[in-house]
Amino acid sequence: MPFSKWISRGLRGVWWASVVWLSITAAIIVWDFIRWFSQSHNPARHEFAIDALVVLFYSYPAAIGVLLACIVPKTGLSTYRRIGGIALLVFCIIAFLTLNFLAFRQT
Repeated sequence: MPFSKWISRGLRGVWWASVVWLSITAAIIVWDFIRWFSQSHNPARHEFAIDALVVLFYSYPAAIGVLLACIVPKTGLSTYRRIGGIALLVFCIIAFLTLNFLAFRQT
């Protein structure tokens, strides 16, 4: 088996692992947003935005994995998978920024 096939298989594995990790990250950020929105009586609800920051901070390797696997042309990923991975990454970032903007605007 040529070396390039090993690399493309490895990058597809990196893409799958990164997408699963970013999906979990998106779910946690959305959960923090729901908790922040629903607990208006809680004085410590601004910690949910800090929790989302920590989760997103530890997701940078997954973000780099998605970007790397989507940029390399010979990974064997379809265009829809490439767009889906980048869209998931952008969703995580926008959801995090929205949560932080709304949480710290009221302080």
